[in-house]
Formats: sequence, C-alpha cells, structure tokens
Amino acid sequence: MYAQLCKRLSDEASNFLIDQDPNTFRELLLKRCKVEFDNRSKATAEFDNDNGTPLSPEDEERRQVAKRKMLGNIRFIGELGKLEIVAEQILHLCIQQLFPRKSNVKDAAEDLECLCQIMKTCGRILDTEKAKPLMNQYFDRIAQYAENPELPLRIKFMLLDTMQLRKDNWVPRKATTTEGPMLMDQVTDIVSGETNGQNQRNNQMQNVNQSKEMFRRSLKIRDDMISSTPVLPFNSTMPDKFNSINGFTNSGNYYNVNGHGHKNHQRLLNINSGNNYYPPARINYTINTQQNNNTNNNMNNNNMKDLGPNIKKLLRVQQGTKPEDMSLRPAANSMLCKQIQIKPPPISMTHIGQSNQIKLTEVQQIQIKQNSHDKHKNTKKDKGVSKEEAIKKGLDILDKLGTDPSMDAMKAAKAFADIKVPDRFLADVMYVLLFERFRKRVDLDEELLFRFTQETKKQSIISESIAIDCLKRFILKGPEYESDDDKTLYKRFSKYAAEICQNVSSISELAEVSENGKRYPAFLMVLQDLNEVIGKNELTTMFKESKVNLLNTLPESLRTKEQLAEILQERNLTFLFPLLRIQSDLWKQITSDSNPTQFYKWIKENLDPVHYVDPGFITALTTVLVKFITQEANSTELNASKADLEKEKSLLEKFKPIMRTFFDDQNDLQMNTIYALQTYFFSLDFPKGLLLRWFNLMYELEIVEEEAFLKWREDVTDAYPGKGKALFQVNTWLTWLAEAESEDEEDDDD
Repeated sequence: MYAQLCKRLSDEASNFLIDQDPNTFRELLLKRCKVEFDNRSKATAEFDNDNGTPLSPEDEERRQVAKRKMLGNIRFIGELGKLEIVAEQILHLCIQQLFPRKSNVKDAAEDLECLCQIMKTCGRILDTEKAKPLMNQYFDRIAQYAENPELPLRIKFMLLDTMQLRKDNWVPRKATTTEGPMLMDQVTDIVSGETNGQNQRNNQMQNVNQSKEMFRRSLKIRDDMISSTPVLPFNSTMPDKFNSINGFTNSGNYYNVNGHGHKNHQRLLNINSGNNYYPPARINYTINTQQNNNTNNNMNNNNMKDLGPNIKKLLRVQQGTKPEDMSLRPAANSMLCKQIQIKPPPISMTHIGQSNQIKLTEVQQIQIKQNSHDKHKNTKKDKGVSKEEAIKKGLDILDKLGTDPSMDAMKAAKAFADIKVPDRFLADVMYVLLFERFRKRVDLDEELLFRFTQETKKQSIISESIAIDCLKRFILKGPEYESDDDKTLYKRFSKYAAEICQNVSSISELAEVSENGKRYPAFLMVLQDLNEVIGKNELTTMFKESKVNLLNTLPESLRTKEQLAEILQERNLTFLFPLLRIQSDLWKQITSDSNPTQFYKWIKENLDPVHYVDPGFITALTTVLVKFITQEANSTELNASKADLEKEKSLLEKFKPIMRTFFDDQNDLQMNTIYALQTYFFSLDFPKGLLLRWFNLMYELEIVEEEAFLKWREDVTDAYPGKGKALFQVNTWLTWLAEAESEDEEDDDD
C-alpha cells in the first residue's frame, strides 16, 4: 500500500526546490531508501553485548522493534522495485551488498535475513532470462551458506525456504490462504450455516426428549390446551361423527372408551377436513410445541423492535428468511401509496356570474432528471482519429510529397501535425509510414523522406521517446537483412536512428532490443552513421558511458572476440574496442616469437602506457598467455601426462616476470587475471581439474595473492560467464585458503 502511494506521488507530485537544487519526490525517496539500506546494521548494533550478558526485557523488545523496522524497510525497497521505482540494477547491487564479505559468516546473520526478505519480495521480477546467470550465482552462494554449520538454524531454514521458493517458480506455499476482512455476505453465510446446524441439533434433542415424555405421561387431554390457539387448520363446522379412540364409530352422543356414558369434556378434532384420527397425546405435543414457538416468537419480536435495520436483516437471514423473499413493497399507509391530487386553480371573482366553468386541460408533468450516463454520452470527449485513419492520411501526405512539386518537407510535416494523431499509437503510425509500407515500395526519394523526419523532430511533432519506440519496433518486427530492398530499408533506419540516438540512454535502449543478434547488422550500421554525424571522440565517450556489451548484439555464430575484432575493422569501428585489436596483435606476436624477453619488448614498443593499468589489457594479456601455454603443453586434455604438466609449469615460470610487472601488488588487476582464467576455461567447457590446477599454480608461483582469490570468491557479477561452475570446482580449495590465512593472522597476533 505504501509503495503504491509512493508510485502515485512520484508520477503526479510536482517538482520543488530544496537548497536551490531541483529535486523530485522520486529522487528524495531513493536517497532516503539508500540511507536506510546503508544504515541497516546500526538499527540493532546498540543492543549487541560483547560480554555476553542477556538483554533486559525492555531492551529485547526495543531490539525486536528495530529489527522489524529494518526488515520492513528492506521489503519496502523490494516493493518499490516491483513498481519500477527502484531500478533492477540497484536491486542487484543491494543483493550483492547483503552477501557476507567476512570470513566469519556468523556475524552476518542479519544481512542474510535481509537477503531472504528482498528475494521473497522481488525475486520473481529479477529472475528473468537475461539475469538468469546472475541469479544462479546468487543461489549458488545461498546454497553454500545454507550448509554452513556456523549459521543459526533459523537463518539456515530461511535460506532453504528462499531456495525452495525459486524452485516453485516464486509461488508461495500459502498463496491460496484467504487473508483480510470478509464481505457481509460471507459472514451471513457462515452465521446462517452455524445457526441451522445448531437448530437441527436442538430439534433432534427436543424430539428425543418429547418422545420419551409422551410415553412416560398418561394420555390425558386438558381443556386449557384446547383453549389455546391451534397450530393446524380446523373445519368451521363440527362433523356429526368422530372416530372413537378404539377405532369404532359411534353416533349420537360422544362417549369415552370406558363406556360409563359420561360425556367427554373434550371434543375430538377433525383435521384437514378428513376423518384421520390423531391421538390426544400427539395433539398435546403439537399444541405445546406451538405454544413454545409462539412464546419465543413474541419475545424475539419484542427484542427486535430496538434493533437496527441491518441487524434485523441479518437475524432474518439466520432464521431462514432469504433476502430475496423479503417484500420491498411499502406499507399500505405509506405516503408513497397515496395518489397525487391536483387541485384546480381558483376561479377568478370576475367569472363568478358566468356559466362557463374552467376545466383542467393541462396536467403538470413531472420533470425527469437526466441520467448521468446519458449526460456523459452527450459530453463525450473526442478522442481523435483512429490508427487506421492516421495511417491512411499519413500515406497520402507522403505520396503527395513524392509527386507534388509544391509539397515540401516542411509543409508535409505541418500537414501530418494537423492530423493530431494520439500519442498512444503515434510510434506505430510512424513505423508504418517509414518502414512497413516502404518495405515493398522504396521509390520515394530518400532525401525527401529524411528531411520529413527532420522536420517532425524540429517542429516537436515527434518526441524523442516516441521516435525511439518507432526504432524499437523496427528491431522487433522489421525484415531480415537479405534482399536489396531490405538493405535499403536498413540504411534508412540507421540514418534516422543516427539523427535521434545522440545520447547515452537512447543508445542503451536500442542495444537492449538488439541483443542476441536481433536484426543484425542494424545496430552496427547505426554506430557507423553516428560516427559520421557526431564524430569519433564523442561516439567513443558516449559508447563507454552506455556500457553496451557489443558481443551480445552479434548472432551466436559470430559471438567471439576474434570475430568481433574483424567486424569492427570492416566497419571502421575499431576505436570503440582498442583492446580487441591489442589482443589480436599480442597473439600474433607470441606465436611468431615465443621468447618472453622479445614479447615484453614488443609490448613496450607498440602499446601506449595508458593501457598498462587498463583491466581490459590485463584480461587480454592473461588470455593470450594461458591459451599459448596450454596449447604448447597440450595440458587441456583430461588425461594429460606428467611431462605435459611439468612443461606447463615451466612455461608459466618463464612468463611470470611479465605478468608480475603489470599487476604486482594490485589486487583489482589480479582479480581481472582470475576472471580471464574463468572466461577462457568457460569457453573450453571447464575441463575437469584444469581451473583448480591453474589456481594452485598462480598461488604457488606468487603471481596472484590470496587476497585476490578471496575477493574474487565474494564478488558477484554477470560480466564474466561461468562463475557458478568455476566456484563449484575450486570452492574446497578456496575454503582451505581462507582457513590458512586466518591461522596465519592468529600466529602473527601471538
């Protein structure tokens, strides 16, 4: 509820100024969420006792309140993520920060509890196909923590529940439980059912008791029973003959069965105009039951006088009266049933002597108020043209632009603006005008069409967001790059996109829909045209800020760094990825001359020193060296011989000085070396034991320090594939390394 309120405020609240800096409600909300998230550990820190003494009941209650507030804030951040107020990237950063970064995971129990809370809240929206590798890494780490004996059982069960929730496709086990208040009809049904059941049980018990009472008492009929109001209908006249008690018919006077001739003080009743005989005991039972019911009904009627109408209705439903059977007709003495009497107007004094009498010829008519629905019908707002009408009129304008010399691009744009196409399908209309219809017809002058699109942008007819949506539709629904007409259409698309996509966000949006080689090479053609429009330097800066993974925009068959390097060289875009060219040149040099001294000399002479501290250069250098060593030693095979393993180690020792020259004593660059190992062995499908052997070699030869290995273990990112499988192979070795490091620290302290 609070998250929905914040969503509405972020959409509708106006901007306001604080300290002369423009801030919106959304920005202030995100800043506050960041503060609460960063300070989550301070909520319960003041209640931590190092001496182990238990907290007082008051402090324990305050600690529980602070903890509930902390978990509520985490859930609130997750709900904001579900409403797209908090971006998915921020949610991933929050999750990564909640993973323990300490060797003692026991101290990170609260962070793991917060991790489970945010996963339960927004894990479903984060577990997409795009983020599946990252989510797999998260849950691999969660599975490891769930088996940690140092964690409390409550946290371990929480982690297991979170893992089970993902296995169940994020469907909670209690999803079918009805929560919240019930409707009045539901309450009525429940109460009516319980009342009917209780009445049935009472009637059964009463029948049993009365049957016992009937056989226990003598069969006598009292006059006071007959004097009460009978339950069953009687004949208005008494019959001449009655059946006697013993079943024989008598006539004349009516005698008892004892035959003494005394008249019975009670008359036997003929029920329902028939001669069926009812024994006195049954009459006694029926009349007593009716008297009790009448007494109860009278008491209930007296008590219901003081009740409200809703309670009366509920009680009637409980007693078996259905609401639809209740009469809604007003009482006979109600004012609604009285006829309206219209009095004739008074006769003027001047017409007293006249014989003509004024007759009422007109009756005042009752004015009927106009229905609100009809009122809205009359004042219905004109929603503008439909999509089909807008497309038809737009095509006529473009036809006139290509055939009528008096129609130029400015007039065509103004005529298109006069159509007043609604924004909700303006992107669809532009897609049809620019790409869909002219897929079959490309005879319109491209320069005229391009000037038309420029005028729509200049006159603010088409906003940037709508133009980008139009480009996205081409990526999603356009033709493949096959025929000559399609290639002409791709050129038109790239030229129009270069006019629109001149900022970081637009490039990112276009690259996102182009993933997995969608409409290849449309995105690369856009980059080519952008290079001509805005220049190399500005495009390089914008491309780096967008953080676009260009490999993902290639088809799967071309998704290698070598292929990407060739494609960029063909399209004169190598300046976007200079390290790809460097890696190719490094491989050519080491295969031509494997001498480590000559290889180092070539690097110093041909590469800019700026690249020496670039993580991309370290990754390229490590990849080239590992690839060369494993191929020369033939050590990637499963059953590599001992001689091959010795050759592998000796080659690594030869190139060790080069590697230590560039990233010695720099843990961040050393971690890039580990990621280069992970990525390269992932391309080989992780041969058994190979990654573990190289981790051990790097550690023994002191090329990579233990801090870098442990930092790589705790780091969570989806920039490098295969992290989960890599951790599976080397997790035992890393655990040993962490324990050995902690023992060394204890020895140093002693």
